[in-house]
Amino acid sequence: METKHTPGPWHLSDHYSDALTVLDAGGFEVVTAKGIAILQGYGEKLGIDHWADSPDASRDISEEEQAANARLIAAAPELLKELDRLLSAVMQNSDADQTELGLKPFIRPALAAIAKATGA
Repeated sequence: METKHTPGPWHLSDHYSDALTVLDAGGFEVVTAKGIAILQGYGEKLGIDHWADSPDASRDISEEEQAANARLIAAAPELLKELDRLLSAVMQNSDADQTELGLKPFIRPALAAIAKATGA
């Protein structure tokens, strides 16, 4: 599978006190999981100029949720690679074998997840 994302493995850094940072194999920042979530489109949705102008425009993210989000993001390259490998192995089976093994219901969602991750 050809991908366009930053190659993995990715790992976590707690260098900043208010966020967990996902770093690539070379130590460069891929994304930061912050401790606050800001409502997208808050201006149009709430009629305010800045997200800090309304308590409805943001929510705090607990350290536990922040860490879970960062771990999931950091695992994304490996998850994508292994899902693709698993799906390739499943597709080596005949239609009858896929049905007999109970794999058929999982193929379309797996393909959709890969397409979502790769932009295909």
